[in-house]
Amino acid sequence: FLMIRRPPRSTVDRSSAASDVYKRQDKYKRLISGDGVIIICAKKDDKLSFLIGVTDLLADKIGADEIAKYASSISNGKGGGGRKDFAQSGGMLINENDQKKKLREFIIDKLQ
Repeated sequence: FLMIRRPPRSTVDRSSAASDVYKRQDKYKRLISGDGVIIICAKKDDKLSFLIGVTDLLADKIGADEIAKYASSISNGKGGGGRKDFAQSGGMLINENDQKKKLREFIIDKLQ
């Protein structure tokens, strides 16, 4: 579980910040040799944004869209979605450790 926390930068516009996160997600996926799930969670105040990447080898077992929807459901979000290899969702920070644990357990259960 990877959580990135960056204070807001007034000099960076939203579109370039979002583009930076997508590029980072792709970079991490390329670093994985084999199976892997990458979760980038950006936190601002009590709001969370999840970006989920799943390598092609795992996409048939668990889709990024499934993980995004689950991440949203445990964060009082309103859904989420995307493709099997890349998806996003959002929600609220409730209990960080509990949310991380639930997300890890969900992924592990799906892969067994």
